[in-house]
Amino acid sequence: MGFVDKELPIEWVELLPMEESLNFARLNNWKNLELESDCTSLVNRFNKRNKYLTLLGYRLREIHRQSFYFRFFNFRRAPRCCNKVADFICN
Repeated sequence: MGFVDKELPIEWVELLPMEESLNFARLNNWKNLELESDCTSLVNRFNKRNKYLTLLGYRLREIHRQSFYFRFFNFRRAPRCCNKVADFICN
């Protein structure tokens, strides 16, 4: 874990912890994984990842391939008000 000292689009910023969470779950042999994000754009892009012929679309397809390791995998949107840490930082 660490930090990135760059200016990145929000989708890329949200993508990094998503990948870290996926790797952490695999290292701990978890079989079920549900990830949430308040970034609607990233959730929509993940659900329509085959339509995006971009570097972000490629990364999302790679993450989707890694999700086959899990018996259950879900990535969904969570309202920011439900994410108390993000809500606290933004306010």
